[in-house]
Amino acid sequence: MKSVLFRRRGLLLGAVAWTLVPMTAKSFPERQVRLIVPLPAGSISDVQGRQLAQKLGEIWQRPLLVENRPGAGNIVGHEAGARAAPDGHTLLRATIGPLALLPHLMKLPFDPLVDFIPVTRVTAGPLVLVAHPDAPFDSVDAMVRHSRAHPGHVKVAGFGVGTIGHLAVLLTAKVTGADLGHVPYSGGPQQVADLVGGQVPLLFDFSPVLEPHVRAGKARALSVTGERRLPNLPEVPTFDELGYRGLRITAWQGIVVPARTPASIVARLHADLAKALASPDLRDAFAAVGADVGGEPPDVFAAFVRAEHARWGRLIAEAKIRLE
Repeated sequence: MKSVLFRRRGLLLGAVAWTLVPMTAKSFPERQVRLIVPLPAGSISDVQGRQLAQKLGEIWQRPLLVENRPGAGNIVGHEAGARAAPDGHTLLRATIGPLALLPHLMKLPFDPLVDFIPVTRVTAGPLVLVAHPDAPFDSVDAMVRHSRAHPGHVKVAGFGVGTIGHLAVLLTAKVTGADLGHVPYSGGPQQVADLVGGQVPLLFDFSPVLEPHVRAGKARALSVTGERRLPNLPEVPTFDELGYRGLRITAWQGIVVPARTPASIVARLHADLAKALASPDLRDAFAAVGADVGGEPPDVFAAFVRAEHARWGRLIAEAKIRLE
């Protein structure tokens, strides 16, 4: 009799626990949600994060708190996200650097493949290769030929060592056979100023930064590392179109939550994020700065993160790059 009673109690408790899971997800969020943006206020990532937060706030009828936590190559913000309570009330706008690049370059205070649950990709933006108007080449093919004829002379400005800009230079040299050197910069404004001023002949950067200079004739756009041409620079061909396969490079960002966040909450977050990202005004705002909009399910985004982690890890190991 006692065993039957225990079994009935077990069944009852199991049923109660089962019903609590969807109810928890249904009532989410129970308090204010914070979105950690690991970049400074006013950056493109910050602006996009606030646009997304506003949409989520409309869906939840509860405003989100956007918390900027810049520093150490986005590591500070990612560590804060990894250490947050796994209840879905802290979201991290994660970036390619700490998730796929930096793990191969230095020891991090978190494991990007273990300490986070990917929810969905938010945006992905390609790089644009531009040349100074007086550079002795006006196309990628001409650049490749010129660099081979003048080994060690063609330099490409870009973000610091181990960043997506640096890896773009290495991958471009590998795929095209060009002889290219990388000139690392700590920030974007100076590298653009040096390209416009003729101190460096080539630069990899993002289209929102470069478009005004291209339109003003101060920079010549040679190619885009994306899968397709950019809406804001439709005249610029992709590397694929030029016959250089393997040069699809995007700086992507997505929403992740701490490991051990309940699956029901992750599913609810994805559903609401996908709804927000599908809104026409948000998609138009992101597309205006050359960003491709995501919204994929958690398993698809997780597989993408793992693939990017492995892809860049191979290139970094091959190039023997290391940050101290």
